[in-house]
Amino acid sequence: MKMVRPINTKGQGPVISQGYSWRHKGIDYAYPEGTPVYASQAGKVIISIDKYTTFWRKYFNLTTADYGNLIKIDHGNNFFTLYAHLQKDSLKVKVGDMVKIGQQIAGVGLTGNSSGRHLHWELRKGNSSINPAPYVNFTFKNYF
Repeated sequence: MKMVRPINTKGQGPVISQGYSWRHKGIDYAYPEGTPVYASQAGKVIISIDKYTTFWRKYFNLTTADYGNLIKIDHGNNFFTLYAHLQKDSLKVKVGDMVKIGQQIAGVGLTGNSSGRHLHWELRKGNSSINPAPYVNFTFKNYF
């Protein structure tokens, strides 16, 4: 299954502030608040949380709330994408919605445990985060 980048800025490559590693299970895209976030593949929205403004907790018992506002999409075949730290009131989808590849779903924000405005994007196989690099189609241009 091929995914597309969740951020598309014309004439500019992605601004990645932190890549995938054994310690950081996603890719962080550093962009201004409100920058559009797109679905990386068609699927069904299974989580859509839009209740947080901003916060930072100084302890390391991380919970789902540390993602702040988030969307999780089920793409079938046990593949999921997670979009975290989304801007309050920017979510354009709700649980049960079907999304298309390249469809805008939210805006970049600063919610949850976040040190700056960015999108934290994860690709998951089942409950495990996986390195998305082998799955990304860098030539996709049909965002809407």
